[in-house]
Amino acid sequence: MVTVSIVSHNQGDMIAYLLSDLERFPEVEKVIITYNKPEQEITIPSKLQPIVKIVRNTSEKGFGANHNSAFEYCNTPYFCILNPDIRIENNPFPELLSTLKDAATFVAAPLILNAQGGVEDSFRKFPTPWRLLKRKLNKGGLDQNKINTNYQWLAGMFLLFNADKYKQLKGFDEGFYMYCEDVDICMRINQLGGLVKLTSGISVVHNAQRMSRKNIQHILWHMQSMMRLWRKYLFKEN
Repeated sequence: MVTVSIVSHNQGDMIAYLLSDLERFPEVEKVIITYNKPEQEITIPSKLQPIVKIVRNTSEKGFGANHNSAFEYCNTPYFCILNPDIRIENNPFPELLSTLKDAATFVAAPLILNAQGGVEDSFRKFPTPWRLLKRKLNKGGLDQNKINTNYQWLAGMFLLFNADKYKQLKGFDEGFYMYCEDVDICMRINQLGGLVKLTSGISVVHNAQRMSRKNIQHILWHMQSMMRLWRKYLFKEN
């Protein structure tokens, strides 16, 4: 029913924990693990070994390109993007799949919690310069009791797509090498009159690496992607 795509950047230890979570969920029919660079083999739980496909890149690809490539192996009705640093205690798939029964819904996501149990702002309005400044100044966490539906995009650490809709969208825009691919695909869904839905009754934990705040290459990728996003939507590049 669900094909899961996970991309590793020398993150085998984290993925091993994630796989131990996934093996408990009967909805998972296929797992595509992409090694974006050479690394030590990840230990696959015996229960998952028959359904895991390993892809080894000969050269590094960006976030969108890797998941688009993984989608070529998807022959299930649903396609799930998962970050290696996600942990899942309770099965989120029944409720997410129920959300996707709405024909207008292209993608659904669970509530994302940080390691301390706080709610992450993984559901947002389009990131204009003014909104980014407000977010930077807001040091407090989100109140789980004040979650609303006033959002336009869902962050890409856990996204469950209707596979036909993903194909209709032609997947992620590979012009974004890293960062903002999730914003872009959700904005394209909005433009088509489709829905992106947060399923707030279920949650997963995101042990965020925050590389875009610590690594100069990631900071540059983030800046480049944001400028491309603004050209595409604020200044109507196309």
